[in-house]
Amino acid sequence: MDLKLLDDLVALHATGGFAKAARRRQVTQPTLSKRIRSLEDWVGAPLVERHAHPVAFTAAGLVFLDRARAISASLAEARSEVHDLVGSAPDKVVFAAATTLSHAFFPKWITTLREKQPDLRVRIEHFPRFAEHFEALHNRTVDYFLSYASREDAPAVDVSGLIWKQVGTSALYPVCATDDAGRPRFPVEPGQSEPVPYISRTDGSFLGELLDRAQARWSIHLDRIFEVASTINLRSLVKEGHGIGWLTPESIESEVAAGELTRAGSGWEIPLEIRVYRLDTRIGPRAEALWSLI
Repeated sequence: MDLKLLDDLVALHATGGFAKAARRRQVTQPTLSKRIRSLEDWVGAPLVERHAHPVAFTAAGLVFLDRARAISASLAEARSEVHDLVGSAPDKVVFAAATTLSHAFFPKWITTLREKQPDLRVRIEHFPRFAEHFEALHNRTVDYFLSYASREDAPAVDVSGLIWKQVGTSALYPVCATDDAGRPRFPVEPGQSEPVPYISRTDGSFLGELLDRAQARWSIHLDRIFEVASTINLRSLVKEGHGIGWLTPESIESEVAAGELTRAGSGWEIPLEIRVYRLDTRIGPRAEALWSLI
């Protein structure tokens, strides 16, 4: 029996559905379904009720699930203990990080950590979609994920089995290019009836989803003329004077200092936290040692 099938079963219970579990395990839904079938064949009993939503576990499935969790956790702990014993622990702590944070926040933040742990070695990974960073945590591809978060709006991804620490604060606020007098080229005022040209983020972006929910409550008439996937593109279009965009202060620090960008208005801010996420189980020894310093 392939031991990865145990993690498949644990992921299915945690997410409540084959589609979500497949995303966590980075396989297709049919592949995950076949794996669970294979596990059931090996056990000799049905483990899940596939037609229930969320997926329900049979009595046998619940019994086996407890064993699967214990075996998976025990193996991970044994691996870490062996690494500690023979000194073959991974040399680097692997971070996933939102692109803006990796450029604007991470360098100074990691400097303070390296002052506490001078031998710290780090690798940074990036993934195209927001949810993929969490999947990488669940799959142990990375040790930590540095991300923006909202206290009011939880991310629409699976965060079960994860813990986090807040390491900073930020915000999204509307900015635009300045005119010749240094004033906002596209000021945004309460009750404004004229449409304001707007550069938005593409669907599937966590910050974009936060903005969509907030803007549904605001009395702003926005004319969406561009939709972009990256903060870099958004900032460039705003800087060129195409409209307003919601950006974080750390992403436009130099442009604001140079007088190229300014706030388009007040009262339209979205407060953010900067968090570090990790698995709520033992990770590599170097990463565990770092956690106590964060």
